[in-house]
Amino acid sequence: MKLSIRLRIILWFLLSTFFILSLTATLVFFISNSVMRRTTKNYFISAVEENTDKLKMLSEAEYETASEFDADDIFIHYKNRLPTDR
Repeated sequence: MKLSIRLRIILWFLLSTFFILSLTATLVFFISNSVMRRTTKNYFISAVEENTDKLKMLSEAEYETASEFDADDIFIHYKNRLPTDR
């Protein structure tokens, strides 16, 4: 079966366009996935660091005199390596 030159050019153009489209879609998918993971990871790390800065480890004597109305800090008291409530 012999195809006309016009049909061959159309088929060649369609195949090359499909190949370029597939390559571009794959590239965009992997780049956006990587950026999304990196952004989520950075947000998580910054949130943990901010919350860690707010923690104070207190001895038993310090814990007893700590103000309950201090809104900036979270006080954790450890007794026998287990957190305890007031």
